[in-house]
Amino acid sequence: MSRKIPSAIALLITLALAAFNSQAQLYKWVDENGEIHYSDKEPGEEIDSKVLPQRQTSGGQSRQTATSSSKPIIRPYEKTARKLHLLDTRYLWKSEAYVNQTTKIGVFHTGKGCTSRGAMNTPDIFVYHKSLFPSESDLTYRINKIINGLDYDSERTEKYRLLGRLKKTGGLSLHTEIIAMDINSCAPGIRQSERLKKMDRISSHRFSKNRIKLQVAWQLRNNRDQDVIYEVTTAGNYNGWSQSTSSKNAIGNALESAVLALFSDRDFIAWILVEGDGAEPDAAPPSVTNRYLLQAHAAQVFSEITVVKIGALEHFMMEGDWPDSLPAIGIPDSIFNNSEAIAHVNLQPDGSIVVELTELFGSDKIITLSPEANDGNMGLNRWHCSSNLDSSYLPQSCEGL
Repeated sequence: MSRKIPSAIALLITLALAAFNSQAQLYKWVDENGEIHYSDKEPGEEIDSKVLPQRQTSGGQSRQTATSSSKPIIRPYEKTARKLHLLDTRYLWKSEAYVNQTTKIGVFHTGKGCTSRGAMNTPDIFVYHKSLFPSESDLTYRINKIINGLDYDSERTEKYRLLGRLKKTGGLSLHTEIIAMDINSCAPGIRQSERLKKMDRISSHRFSKNRIKLQVAWQLRNNRDQDVIYEVTTAGNYNGWSQSTSSKNAIGNALESAVLALFSDRDFIAWILVEGDGAEPDAAPPSVTNRYLLQAHAAQVFSEITVVKIGALEHFMMEGDWPDSLPAIGIPDSIFNNSEAIAHVNLQPDGSIVVELTELFGSDKIITLSPEANDGNMGLNRWHCSSNLDSSYLPQSCEGL
């Protein structure tokens, strides 16, 4: 007699199946009102205004990428990406060439209707209201989080460690600089009679409405001589005029849309993605490239086998024993015929899933997933992983034999 699945377990299975079937077609973007969304819609409006002059650069390619015309490129399973090492983001107007210049970077407003206006100029803005701006390292951490969320590998790297880390990983360095900003900040709590013309007389925390437009220059550099191999400028914006938010968050959200624009640039992606059967520009040493490819294909195995784990678990909860074949859980034996990583899958009486790998990994390589007891409930949410693959190709949770 079939056993009824407990509601909590049924919910777990439903959520897991939904996650598997989604195929990672999820995009993060910021709309014209500054709201962050997860969907397949396009990012916010294109920025067409500048305040600061752009720094002239040489070498590589340079072009404008609009945020409104493209979507982030999600890395496909059959490709791997070279690791990106991020140095701290820079503000152009804090560079040596601009630090002592008086430059307008925006406008501040006061009053209930944000109608009173005054100029926001450097370097005074950094003297009286430095707290309005995120630190360079805070911006870099945010960029890193977004890149990782798009399924690319990156890390913030100190400058003095950069060359050593690049040599070890075979990656590339990504350099970020905010080269133009149009910032509008409003302190709506300032009464009509208190409208102030000088920003130094207003506390930073009073500026609770912010509208930001950015131009961000990106440079991709190789791992040997730090030559610029690709460069591009993208736009980002955030409109927080109808809601309260800090200036730091508003700038971070604008930068986020500029990052999404960068990762919708196919020319940029072409430099960091590694094809399984070809060499990428400025190729990493073969040993490094092969290691990343095998890591990517090993990750593909764990993704593809998810549907088998869920089916086996559902069968156990309903029947009280483990299935002995894929058809027993409604999965055809041919499901992995087109897989680059999985050659065959065998189900064992104890619930173990034995994954025979393709020759891509070498001869007779397998990954075994075995259900483990968790608080007396057999295999509900824990699987022990073991393999005869080199451990460097496997997730930390999987043991190499």
